[in-house]
Amino acid sequence: MTQTEVNKYKSMLEAKAIVLSFSLAPRNRAGIAIQSVPDALDEVQLAGERELAILNLKRDSVLLQEVKAALARIADGSYGICSHCKEDLQLKRLDAAPWAQYCIRCDNIVKAAEASGVEPEPPTEDVPAATSKVFENGLGIKRTPRRRRTVLRNQPDVMANVRSGMPSAPSVFSWILLGK
Repeated sequence: MTQTEVNKYKSMLEAKAIVLSFSLAPRNRAGIAIQSVPDALDEVQLAGERELAILNLKRDSVLLQEVKAALARIADGSYGICSHCKEDLQLKRLDAAPWAQYCIRCDNIVKAAEASGVEPEPPTEDVPAATSKVFENGLGIKRTPRRRRTVLRNQPDVMANVRSGMPSAPSVFSWILLGK
């Protein structure tokens, strides 16, 4: 990455930091104040608005931390390099999110690990870019798993009869023909 590109992203990050710190200013936190109103419906609406304001503040706070971390990476010279696999980040990714710390593949790995509560493993060289499940049968032929389909789910009239407790058409005919 050239120095002019780094300077471009640095100015974008500094501008974003200013906007985020303005949105996190104390005067913008009035939406989270608890108010007492006589009407129950108004109280529910205010509680919903308060929850939304808290979520927005949390989102902006996390984003500001990511922007500050990106500015620190610019200062130490590691900006534009994935923190997980140590490969260069694509310029399209940095144009979309200049605060990005990981490449798209490693970002998916890290987010999945955070969601499951485990530490992400370091990447290996033979990790496929696509994360689809591929199985190998006994003959060495790789195949992707197929989705199972249930016959009853594809026939809504049969499912309606099953849910209502009425016998389906084949069972009625077997009662008539076979005397069952």
